Amino acid sequence: PQLRRAIGIYEKLSDANAGLASACNNLALVYHSQKRFSEAEPLYRQAISVHQESGRMSEDELQVFKENYAAMLK
Repeated sequence: PQLRRAIGIYEKLSDANAGLASACNNLALVYHSQKRFSEAEPLYRQAISVHQESGRMSEDELQVFKENYAAMLK
């Protein structure tokens, strides 16, 4: 519930891209660990998309998001 609320807050803030991407990735990891793949997948995709659109975040962080998503798809 806390991460879901954080995502809602970040989505309302125009300059909170890093926080939104990280919150989406973190919640996706939680769902992934609980085998709730249908809930995790859109969050992984959102984390990657927000990161790519922002252009201000590290490529290392983007790689982690992509690896997490890929691990779920295996």
